[in-house]
Amino acid sequence: MGLTVEEFLRTFPAVAGGRPWQRRGKTLRLELDEGHVVFRLLPRPPRRLGSLEVPVTRVELRLEGVPPQEAAAFLSRFQRCYQRGGG
Repeated sequence: MGLTVEEFLRTFPAVAGGRPWQRRGKTLRLELDEGHVVFRLLPRPPRRLGSLEVPVTRVELRLEGVPPQEAAAFLSRFQRCYQRGGG
């Protein structure tokens, strides 16, 4: 993702939607109605486009014990929260 770990964490409460979550180092765990989501945040070197520098964080997520319908709803919310406008 084109953001820093700190930027990811600032937006994360909106993704959590009031649900309990924990952070341990580079790992987050978000409890859902059924199951949970584990995130790994891995900072990477920034991308350089000429004089522009874009931060990069590799975000891995694993849904464990989450039914398909809840997984789809969660992923939709996740994408909306981190969507950035262009234009």
